[in-house]
Amino acid sequence: MQEVDYQKNKLRSNLEQLKVRASENNLLSSVVKEYEAFQTVIEEKDKKHTAELDFINVYIQDIIDTNELTESGLNKLTRENDKILQRMENIKSSIII
Repeated sequence: MQEVDYQKNKLRSNLEQLKVRASENNLLSSVVKEYEAFQTVIEEKDKKHTAELDFINVYIQDIIDTNELTESGLNKLTRENDKILQRMENIKSSIII
């Protein structure tokens, strides 16, 4: 009879340990689910942030390109203006003579 009581007590002890472990596992499972949800939110924010930075990069590059075009256009207009002024000087000097 002693062996039977020992086995019953051992089974009860094992059952209590299983309940504790099951409770711990449930808690850990919920922590893992919360972590996964949090990780998903962070990944989505990172994707959004990356897309916004890409947009800003394209915008800045457009400004740089436009500025270069504008600067190039201004240089061209300045050269043409200089040529016109030079022609005017040539015409003035030919009229005066």
